[in-house]
Amino acid sequence: MHLAFFVVRLLRYSKQASPSHDPSSAAKHPLIPSTHRNASLILRVLAPITNALTAKAAMTSLQECMESLGSIGYLSSSSQCLNIARLLRDANVLSIWEGTADIMATNVVKVINGRTGRDVLDVLEEWVMVGKEAENYGGFYRGVAP
Repeated sequence: MHLAFFVVRLLRYSKQASPSHDPSSAAKHPLIPSTHRNASLILRVLAPITNALTAKAAMTSLQECMESLGSIGYLSSSSQCLNIARLLRDANVLSIWEGTADIMATNVVKVINGRTGRDVLDVLEEWVMVGKEAENYGGFYRGVAP
């Protein structure tokens, strides 16, 4: 789930006009790239990965929820809050609409092998190194405003 929230924050940062208008101080976080272009390049790889992972996680989470509720979770109920069977059925469509995990993996390979592939790999390498450096100095959240 952290990846999904991070991708949403990164998408917001990449789409805004200038970093100074970001009230959440996203540009100050060590994992947010310094430029909007770099954020967009990272998103080209992280977006399909996040789509595949969240679709799979939704299925697993709803199956666990259904098991914990027992027969109430299994039965189709008219109550919206307990209709886990409908939610599970609807969640099955996520991997079909967004594309299967194989298609998402193919999208990542296309990005890396595409015309901006070298730029994407360079930005990803820099991004990973910044993350490793931040972790070595006590973690990502030390000294960063929420």
